[in-house]
Amino acid sequence: MLKPLPFAKYDYRAASPKLNAQRVVNLYCEIQSDDSVRVYPLLPTPGLVEFAEVGTGPIRALDLIGSTLFAVSGDEVYEVSSAGAGTLLGNINVGASDAGATPVYTAASGTQMGLVAPPNGWGITLGSPSVLARITDGDFLPAAGIVYLDGYFICPEVDSRQAFFSALLDVFDWDPLDVFAAESGGDNLVAITSDHRELWLQAQKRMEVWYNAGVDPALPFERIQGAYLEKGVAAAASIARLDNSIFWLANDLMVYRIAGGYGAQRISTHAIEHEISEYADVSDAWAWTYSANGHIFYVLTFPSGGVAAEAGVAPPGRTFVYDVSTQMWHERQSGVGGAATRWRPNCGTAAYGRNLCGDSLSGKIFTLTDGIFTEDGNPIERIAVCPPLYADGQRVRLDRVELECQVGVGLTTGQGSDPQVVLDWSDDGGVTWSNELWRSLGALGQRERTRVRWNRLGQFRNRSLRFRVTDPVQVALYGAVGQASGGRD
Repeated sequence: MLKPLPFAKYDYRAASPKLNAQRVVNLYCEIQSDDSVRVYPLLPTPGLVEFAEVGTGPIRALDLIGSTLFAVSGDEVYEVSSAGAGTLLGNINVGASDAGATPVYTAASGTQMGLVAPPNGWGITLGSPSVLARITDGDFLPAAGIVYLDGYFICPEVDSRQAFFSALLDVFDWDPLDVFAAESGGDNLVAITSDHRELWLQAQKRMEVWYNAGVDPALPFERIQGAYLEKGVAAAASIARLDNSIFWLANDLMVYRIAGGYGAQRISTHAIEHEISEYADVSDAWAWTYSANGHIFYVLTFPSGGVAAEAGVAPPGRTFVYDVSTQMWHERQSGVGGAATRWRPNCGTAAYGRNLCGDSLSGKIFTLTDGIFTEDGNPIERIAVCPPLYADGQRVRLDRVELECQVGVGLTTGQGSDPQVVLDWSDDGGVTWSNELWRSLGALGQRERTRVRWNRLGQFRNRSLRFRVTDPVQVALYGAVGQASGGRD
């Protein structure tokens, strides 16, 4: 008799792999009602379709200001129309101080936009056309970022506890007296975040909250007493706002969100924290967010992180995604097999009725598109590694496995006309894997006659099943059932 087998729901690769080596890559869980066939199906992440190409990249910032999209591609700043046409506004290259691939921070009022590629600043006067110019005021200090609140542009100073702010409604006008400093602790500011008309001064080991008190025009900002957290920031670009909150990678290498007013709620798991702790450098982590189909995603990429892939190749970078709606993590990657890397997008924003994201490899801006199962024409590998099958230490024989999934999804021609799913397994916690066994997901329309099953899969004590699909077709995995027999010490 077939019985349900443990099936992947989220990403959880434990420090001891035989305990749990679960992975979900380029799939995400959408929880169903209790009367559904399966409650935790895995659905495909969207494909990437080119919307525009500006410059040679990488795309370092995307921001919708009013009704206009602005993009930073390499060292060039563009205005991008709803038709995908880019207009070059100018260049922000000032030499070796700007690496050309690091994040660019943006903030805007109704008439101006500020850009900081640390430590330098620029402003855009919005209009038709918009005009880009470098901030040349000698009182503009080396800046680590930029935000906007109540008419002021505010920047944290590089390697300092101090923040400085502009003249009212003028990103080009700065005064040496318009400064204030974090009051708690002696560590330097990493970033400032503006949220709900409050300023979060985020330092290496702690953070505190300020607001515009409106009492003294010469120094409008005051600290909110008691609004203080003993949690710092490990990567300034990991900070993102979504779901009426702030998310970030903290100095203890855990991921948090603000909850309960001024409290910190841990959202990372022990498995993800263990993996992050093994990265040589996390200070370059980037984060961005988007919403789609009732899900809110926090996308966290480690460009220089990564662990050994199954083939023994260390892929450049890793991307973890937290789904606020389900409170589950999954992975995103680009490429296939030993050539897999971090997910390509660097940053994103909602604009022109689309979810747009900027490429880390070129000057392309993509639309995140459901129903498209490629990335800029390249294959997407979708992986589900299930929790271990374990029979209380006994050796059992796996007689049969059947994958419950959407079938009859083949294309009319070309790759995917006979889409395949690959099963292999590991009996040593993911160190080595078996030979691949391929099965068809069914040609177009073959829904009733297609069953995805494997027989006579050998003996084991502890086994993790892995299902993979690389064909450009709809992939929906509901679960797996199986039959085992035997049982001896």
